[in-house]
Parts: sequence; structure tokens; C-alpha cells
Amino acid sequence: MAFVERMKEHPGKSAVLNSVVRGDGEEQNPNSKLYFKAPELKELINVIVMKNLLQIEEKVRRIRYSETPIPELFYTQCDTFESIFSRKKNLIELVNKFSTKPKQAVPAIFLEKTRQFGPFFIRPAPVVMELLFVFEVGKTFPFFEQLGNNDKIALCSNIAVPLFVLCNSFYSVQQNCDVWCSPDGVMPIKLFANSFYKQDTIAMGMGDKLFCKSVEPFARLKLSNEEFVLIRAIIYSHMVSPGLSDQAQKLLRSEAEKYAALLMSVVQTNYGPAAGALRYVELMGLIECLFNAGAKYRRLLSYISNVLDPNFDKAPGQSDNRTLDIPTVDNLTVRTIRQKWTIGQWTIRH
Repeated sequence: MAFVERMKEHPGKSAVLNSVVRGDGEEQNPNSKLYFKAPELKELINVIVMKNLLQIEEKVRRIRYSETPIPELFYTQCDTFESIFSRKKNLIELVNKFSTKPKQAVPAIFLEKTRQFGPFFIRPAPVVMELLFVFEVGKTFPFFEQLGNNDKIALCSNIAVPLFVLCNSFYSVQQNCDVWCSPDGVMPIKLFANSFYKQDTIAMGMGDKLFCKSVEPFARLKLSNEEFVLIRAIIYSHMVSPGLSDQAQKLLRSEAEKYAALLMSVVQTNYGPAAGALRYVELMGLIECLFNAGAKYRRLLSYISNVLDPNFDKAPGQSDNRTLDIPTVDNLTVRTIRQKWTIGQWTIRH
């Protein structure tokens, strides 16, 4: 942090550093007063990167827990991946329009309707919100805009559900819950148990593995905010996603290495060299658990859609939209949750 204080002596260094972080700066002149030596440059970049990640997360949480509803236009403009990526306005940029007052508890009529018609009788707002944030947060990474549309589709198709599981599990632990819990206090496993789903042992067993068991490693590890945002960044840099171009794989590999190195630095600073290395191994192992849990989530939705719940429409047939027909992780979820009140490729609405 001493380097951050030193920046104040030369205000121009801030501009130089931000330019380096963005990757559009010119090579530094060693004779300039604004010149950084390699060690301090690396540390300063890490400080800036971490600060940016935490600032984004702070905005996400304000929106996530706010009583102010998300504008409907963010759902209606999500009929394809292309429309999501081309939309210039990012929900996170509108953070000041969201009240700091927390969400209210769901009304009793909602629970009664759930008992009668099942958890998916209307659009499950927490599901849609978390999926929306997958894209909104993704678009805040500088490297994301360097990807072509096909690479963005391939990446998001593979990482959307693991990120969805990550956020639900992490935020639930933050709310002192040992099962998935939405910002308004609704627990999906209780919605299942409060409806006709409870009579189906397969659905309840799959729900327990997803909504309860997936939280256990998060409750045990108790991730810090820094660890959470870095794990999320590493997943966004998933360079082995099927369908990525060679150029995209190279770019994402570089980003993944950067965030992984920063995670190692953070945990070793907080826990010491040896204990920090062990902590790092545990956190990286958590990523594999998230992809496995994502597969369980897809199987659960597929079972509910095709076997259990009459309020779920069958998956649509072949679509003119090629992104719907790619058998990738997220698109399977897309197909199994599309219903008569769905207007988007992944968005559920009333």
C-alpha cells in the first residue's frame, strides 16, 4: 500500500497505471518521473484490479438486495445472446437508482400459490436476476469486449450455470443460511417441500443435492469477499470452454493466470506462505465442484420440465436461432426453462 501513497506524489502515475491495466498504454520511459519499477508496477496493478473487482461486487450487492425492482427492459431485451451482448446499457451502471432499503419478505399469497401450482407457476425472479448478473458482471471485464460474439456465446454457455451456483451458494452463506436462500428470504428447498414436488422422491433428492449440499463447502471455507470475486473472475476466464477460438483461448489463459496469481498472493498474505498455498488448493478445487453442481442443476430442471411439473412446457423443437440448438451447458438450461411466459433465450417472465 506504500506504493499507492507514493502515487499521490505524482498524480500522473494514476493515468499511466490505469493505461497499463487497460492494456492500451505506451511503453514506459525509464527516465520519466512516472516510471514504475517492475515490482511496484505489479503490486500497483494488483491493487487496482482488486479494487475494481470489489467495487463491481459492491454495486451488484446493492442491486441484488434492494427493494427497487430491476427494470423490465433488461429482461425484454434478452431474446438472444447477441442482443444481450449488443445492449450498451449495463444494469450495474444504474446502481444509484436502486434503494438501499432491503427487499421485503414475499407475500403469503405467493407461498399459497406455490403450494397449489409448484415453484415455477410464475417467473422465479431470483433465478432470472442471478442469470442476468452473469452477463452484466461479465461485460465489466476489459477482456470480455476483446472476444468476438461467437467466443462470447461459447464462454457464457459454459460458465453461466457454474456462476449461478457460485453466487447462490456464496450469498446464502453471507446471509447465515446453510441452504440456498434468495435476497427476500425464500429457500428453494422449502418451496419444493411446500408443493406437490415433495411427493416426488427423485426431485426432492436432486433438490437436496443442489440447494443444500452445494452450500456445504462454502460454509466450511467461509470465503472472503476478495476470494469470492477472484474465483468468479477465474471462472469468467475459463479458457477450456468448448467452441472457443484459438485466439480467445490464448486471451483467456492469460487472464486466468493473472487472477489465479492474484488469488495466491491474497491468500498467502492473509494466511502465510504454507497455509495460504493450502487455502489456494482448496479454493481452486471449489471451481470443479461448481461445474459439477451446475450439471446437477441442469438435470434437475430437465427432470422437472419433462417429467414432474405440468406448468413447465416441453423443451421447444429445433430453433432458427443457432444459439438455442448448440448442446452446451447453459443452452440445455435455456431449453428446459422456456415456457409460455418466456420471451428471452434464458429469461423467464410472467
